[in-house]
Amino acid sequence: MVVRVDDQAYAYRNECLHQASPLAGGLVKNGVITCPLHFWRYDATTGVKCGEPELRLDSYPVRLESGTVLVEMPEPAPVRSMRETMLDHAREWDRGDAEIRAVIWDMGGILYPTPFELLDGLEASSGWAPGTLPRGPFSPEGDPEYAKCSTGELAESEYWRRYQQASAANGHPLDLKREIDWTGTERPEVMATIETLGRRFRQATLSNDSSEWLGYGWWDSWPFAHLFCHVIDVVTLGVRKPHPVAYTTTAERMGLDVAECLFVDDMQINIEGAEAVGMPGFFFDHTEVATSCSRLVSYLDRGYARQREIYR
Repeated sequence: MVVRVDDQAYAYRNECLHQASPLAGGLVKNGVITCPLHFWRYDATTGVKCGEPELRLDSYPVRLESGTVLVEMPEPAPVRSMRETMLDHAREWDRGDAEIRAVIWDMGGILYPTPFELLDGLEASSGWAPGTLPRGPFSPEGDPEYAKCSTGELAESEYWRRYQQASAANGHPLDLKREIDWTGTERPEVMATIETLGRRFRQATLSNDSSEWLGYGWWDSWPFAHLFCHVIDVVTLGVRKPHPVAYTTTAERMGLDVAECLFVDDMQINIEGAEAVGMPGFFFDHTEVATSCSRLVSYLDRGYARQREIYR
């Protein structure tokens, strides 16, 4: 996103720090950028959030040449396969004397299925033929655009906006956030794993987008809140994963150091955010739920066994 203030141009990542919504459709006035979704405001010359100097938009160097605005963009991260990502995060326990005392769970795609997995019912209720709607990463050919969400190249909210836009253009209008009923869709394998791990570890949830799908304040009536020490939606924090404050605040609320918490997510960019502050991460493949649950338990079992040897 490029903005102009007086005779100077400034370039920022087109993503609000609140819910990753595009900023480019917002208002730029008196040197302030205002997000069109929830009206977060930023200094257009620095990217700093008004009133919160610790929050700043990602910026890119800009120069003007013969009336042309040139933006220096970073080299894109190499595209990595799901297998490569899983193998990286399936590494052997090797954290010295660090003891994992808590597990912090992402929700969408892990505790709950992805919207792709609920499309059968939506197609049936709409009278559409099975397979009318694309299945994203669950389709045999995969989905390169959805893979960009995992690496941080594309905001998930923007992906779903484009998905619905393309569906409507093909004669199948839908509003997934209104039409999907999430009641009773919790993954049984994951909920069983959470109950099992709850005997040995403190647990919390840290979700980016649950309020968009379940409604603001969902945590007040969520029937599974009793399984967790803390249920945290980023709308209550003012920052989104992978912002470091999301992880450090969660650890602080649990009374633990970041190194004592294992973060579980199905998005690579969010795991990298956790690891950047010293919190170990575990990649959960939502296309292989049972296998991911088994790997997670084994991962923690190896760490627990190693700690027993250390304490001996």
